[in-house]
Amino acid sequence: KIKSIETYLLMELKEEQKKQMKETKEKVQNLVVTKLGKIVNGIEDSIRAYNFLEAQRKKDDVTLILQTLGTYLDGLEKVNEQINELEEFKKKVISEIKGKYEEKNIETYYLDPPKYIYEKLLKVEDKSEEYRNLVSELKSILDKKIREAYSDAKTTSPFSEALKKFKSVESAIKTLPEDLQHQLQSEL
Repeated sequence: KIKSIETYLLMELKEEQKKQMKETKEKVQNLVVTKLGKIVNGIEDSIRAYNFLEAQRKKDDVTLILQTLGTYLDGLEKVNEQINELEEFKKKVISEIKGKYEEKNIETYYLDPPKYIYEKLLKVEDKSEEYRNLVSELKSILDKKIREAYSDAKTTSPFSEALKKFKSVESAIKTLPEDLQHQLQSEL
């Protein structure tokens, strides 16, 4: 509808008015592309800060704008490319989170409690399969690491060393998501 109005106006307007209309259209296009680019950069910052829900909401908004205005404005291809690049960035961050907890010693969980990132992921697990898989994998990683540390503590001697390891396990369990805390506390 906008294209047909533009075509009609171009036929009816004088050259000076056509020129002004084109200049205005270019200004609007540049403004929209610039603003959307800034929003996309903000989405990347949100992902980097593990604010996945905020990032997903902003991404959905930008995608809706692209779908709505895509056929009327030029230059939105660049924003669309940035959105596609965000998917790769999100995958990288997800991989980093997984690797971080696979490598992290349970004695340092208190510095960056897994429950905080887990809670953020729970808010978006229904938004993408990647988030859903990460929630499951993270839970599995944390469970495995605690069980391994508990097993190690059971076989440690002298008793004073075993006691230190049991306290580390107990401390680490307190940093876990509540469902995992309850499960491990009842089983161990």
